[in-house]
Amino acid sequence: MRNNMANKRSQQIQPGSTLAGRYEIIRVLGEGGMGCVFLAQHKQVKRNYALKLLWLTANDNQRTYQRFLQEARVAGSFDHANLASVYDYGETEDGHPFIVMDFVDGVSLHSILEQEEQIDLIRAIKIFLQICAGLTHIHGKGLVHRDLKPANIMVVQSNHGNGDSSNKEKGSRQDSDHAEEQIKIVDFGITKILAKSSESDEDSTKAGEVFGSPCYSGPEQCLGYPVDARSDIYALGCLMYHTLTGKRPFEGETAIETIVMQLHQSPLPFSAICPDRRMPHLLEQIIFKCLEKRPEDRYSSASAVAEELTAVLRRLTGSQQKPGSLQANIDTVKLNPVGSSKKKAGAFHLVTILAAILALVALAFFLSVKYRTVKHPQVTQPAATRDSRAAASESASQSVTDTAPTIPKRPTEAQHLQPPSSPATKTEPAN
Repeated sequence: MRNNMANKRSQQIQPGSTLAGRYEIIRVLGEGGMGCVFLAQHKQVKRNYALKLLWLTANDNQRTYQRFLQEARVAGSFDHANLASVYDYGETEDGHPFIVMDFVDGVSLHSILEQEEQIDLIRAIKIFLQICAGLTHIHGKGLVHRDLKPANIMVVQSNHGNGDSSNKEKGSRQDSDHAEEQIKIVDFGITKILAKSSESDEDSTKAGEVFGSPCYSGPEQCLGYPVDARSDIYALGCLMYHTLTGKRPFEGETAIETIVMQLHQSPLPFSAICPDRRMPHLLEQIIFKCLEKRPEDRYSSASAVAEELTAVLRRLTGSQQKPGSLQANIDTVKLNPVGSSKKKAGAFHLVTILAAILALVALAFFLSVKYRTVKHPQVTQPAATRDSRAAASESASQSVTDTAPTIPKRPTEAQHLQPPSSPATKTEPAN
């Protein structure tokens, strides 16, 4: 019903008509229930832009109107190759707000995934790295995208300029063209501003409101809890999982069922989703860490994710010149867990610490042995102790003298010259 109304309204704006007195409508790029996106040309500068028009006015829905203008303010502050920039915004003559942004002459990642059964591994990682670069810029400004998904990732052939895009819409390109691909993150309509208390009145999103796509929203976002950069990391994990396997990690029959899966289920391993496609185990670990249920268990920043992805890409492309080397490198990467270099560094430091401890123990043992061999100075003891010990010594000597046998002395030379004395005569008493 709403889309039918949108179609009727977009048909009222014919090619060649002018909006806001300066933008000439060329054709419709896309439309939905809330608005429409036109390809328009600025009459003065003769440059093509994407003009996003909202059907509602401030009187119809004030909150939607404010959120739409918030997108213009947020995107207007970006200056990054991987983010769509806003150049102008305002209202039409009848009060409909519009945003003028980069015309991204490409195809969405969503369209590529629909038309291609699988995306080349190296091509996919290069896309992921550019998404990480854009997210790093967004988060650096205190913002959270909150709706990161393949439909909001535009893939552009940077070497084709604004030429014919018919080949791009097919979604299939040669490997040499993939190296020239550039991505643009678009649609900042529900971007969350991590405002300070003094700026909270400018944020049009109330606590408890749920925004985003359930298939790409983290548990905290599904429950309407506060979000931060790690919520976008979770969405990035869902996007990478979908891009590599062709399946979303969590997708139920209804939005509520999908949310329940986001809250309580773990994603299936790659081997269960695409058993015929071999992918680096390290890459799977990176994605699964992004998909941790608790924000504190995920990567803290998009730059940290990019660092790990870069390590995988370097290993995969290290010897790609030789036939079959890519698969060999995949097997090599599979043997290395996430953070293996950090573990090696930690092991080195542990060995160094143990060696230092052993050296200290050896030094202590050496000093103790040396201390035992040093002659200790005599200690002067009290007089009472000396007297008692002297008495005890004298007593012991006397005891030894009394008990020892008498040894006759050797006669001297004078004693040899003297005649022997006559025996003593016993005198009898007189009668």
